[in-house]
Amino acid sequence: MNGELKIHNKGDFAEEVVKVKKAEQLIAKIEDPQLALEVRQLMGELIEAAFTDPLTDLYNRRFFEYKLQQVLELSKEKQQQFSVLFLDLDNFKAVNDRLGHAYGDHVLKHVSALMSDNLRAQDLIARWGGEEFAAILPETNTQHAIIVAERIRKAIADHSFYDQILTVSCGIASYPNHGQDAVSLLTLADHAMYYAKAASKNKVTVAGQYQFKSKEKAALGYLPQRTIPGSIWTKDNFFLVKSWKQLGEESSFVLAQTDRGPVYLQKNDHLWFLLNELS
Repeated sequence: MNGELKIHNKGDFAEEVVKVKKAEQLIAKIEDPQLALEVRQLMGELIEAAFTDPLTDLYNRRFFEYKLQQVLELSKEKQQQFSVLFLDLDNFKAVNDRLGHAYGDHVLKHVSALMSDNLRAQDLIARWGGEEFAAILPETNTQHAIIVAERIRKAIADHSFYDQILTVSCGIASYPNHGQDAVSLLTLADHAMYYAKAASKNKVTVAGQYQFKSKEKAALGYLPQRTIPGSIWTKDNFFLVKSWKQLGEESSFVLAQTDRGPVYLQKNDHLWFLLNELS
C-alpha cells in the first residue's frame, strides 16, 4: 500500500452526524415509550454497524479517518503531540494458503484482540483493510509511540496462531514533527511501514529514519514559478515529480511522489542523491 493515500471528505461524515441527530429528534416525537426505545436501539445498532469492521469488531477505515481529523484539530488547539501507526501482517497470505480463509479470518480476530489489549483506552485501532491496521495514539510523541508499537510487535511475534508464527511490520508518523495534516501523517506512516517490511519484516520504523544500501547523484529540474522540483534526473533515470515532502522538520530525507512511484532523496551539503535499496 505504498501508493498515495486518500481520505474521505470529512464533510461527508459530518452530514451523517447531522442525519443521526435529526433521527433522534424524530424518535423523540414517538408517543409510545416502548416503540421509541425499540427504534432507538435499532438505530444504535445500525450506527455501530456503519462504523465497525464486521469481522474483527474494530472500527473501520471510515471512522478512523473521521477520528483522525478530530484528534488532529484538538491537538492543534491544545498544542499537543499525537502519533499514527500503520501495521501490516507479514506473510499473511501464507496463512490463508495453508489453513484456508476461514482460519485466516480467525487469525485476524486474534490479532485484532492482541492489538487492542496492548493499547490504552483512549487509543483507537481500526482495520484499514485486509491484513492492514491503523492506530491513533493521542498525546503520544514518537518515542512513546515506538514503545507501544514494539509492544504490539512482540505480542504478535510471541503468539502462536494455529501453530503458525506471524509477525507485523509497523510504521510511525507523529504530529507535528513529521506532518501537520492527516494525509501527510497517513502517507508517512504508510511509507515507514513499507520500509519496515522491505528491510526485514517484524520491524518498527519511524518516518524518515531509513537506511539505504546505495545512492546516486541526482539533479533537480524546476519549472517557472514552482517552489518544488518538477523532475529528478540521474545518470540512467528520469522522474516527473507529482509531490514533494520533507520527512520531518530537521530531516535531510525527502519523499517524492513521481510518475514512476515514490522515490526517496537525501540532501548532503548542496548535492542531492537518489536513494536505492534498503539495508
